[in-house]
Amino acid sequence: MLRVKEWAGDETVAVKDIVAALNEIYNLDPDFIQKLCFTHFPCNTAIREHESVQAKCYGDCSMEDPKVGFIGALNGLLGIDRNGAGPISAITERKDGGPVIGFRVSDTAAFDKQD
Repeated sequence: MLRVKEWAGDETVAVKDIVAALNEIYNLDPDFIQKLCFTHFPCNTAIREHESVQAKCYGDCSMEDPKVGFIGALNGLLGIDRNGAGPISAITERKDGGPVIGFRVSDTAAFDKQD
C-alpha cells in the first residue's frame, strides 16, 4: 500500500505518485471515486478559457455555462501537453465512458501519432 510521505515543502510529487494515490483511494472506496469524478461544478468564463483546466459541457449545460470535474481541475494544476491532454486519465469500463475503474498516466504519444 502506498504511504504518502510527510510533505517537507521542497519535494516534487510526480504524476505517477498522484496516479498511485488515486488508485489506492479507488481500491479503498470505489463509490467515493465515482462521486468525486462524476461531480462537475459550474465555473466562470475565465476558468473555461484557462489554458490547462479542462472545463467541458456535462449533461444539460453548454460551453456558455461550462462545468469542471475533479480530474479536469487536477490536470489544470499539473498542466497539459501540446495536444491539450492532461497528465492524468481516468480509466473507465468502456471507451465511451461508464464507471471509473482506475487511473493512469495519460498516453499522450497516442495523440502524436494522429498529427
